[in-house]
Amino acid sequence: QAIFAKLLADRGMDGQVMSAGTGAVEGAAAATHAVQVMKEQGLDLSTHQATALTPALIDDADLILTMSESHKDVIRDMKPQAIEKTFSLKEFVGKSGDVADPFGRDVEVYRETATLLRQLLEEAIEKLPPLRQGKDENA
Repeated sequence: QAIFAKLLADRGMDGQVMSAGTGAVEGAAAATHAVQVMKEQGLDLSTHQATALTPALIDDADLILTMSESHKDVIRDMKPQAIEKTFSLKEFVGKSGDVADPFGRDVEVYRETATLLRQLLEEAIEKLPPLRQGKDENA
């Protein structure tokens, strides 16, 4: 979430970015290694609290990007009609495979995952429909 929001902001693009976990404990803090790696990249996750995925969040989303096909399956099970707007991140950019969850691994795995996510999200931005540039109160 933090990486994608920063990439959009750096390009002057408006878009709401949310993160919700298929197995998240509502309100849980980000993993220590995640906080550390994001801090190294100039992003602050120190106050992040996990959000559990709900049918309402799925309904509200225009696009859902998952790290894995299994996450996509959870969304399909919760809201079958949402599958048309749901893609694994690699699928969305024309690649195959999953982004492995670094949870429970060492900090270097978190760094590698962050690098991969940044690369994939940069590619994903190129495939997004046009987003408003900057904020226009009259729009």
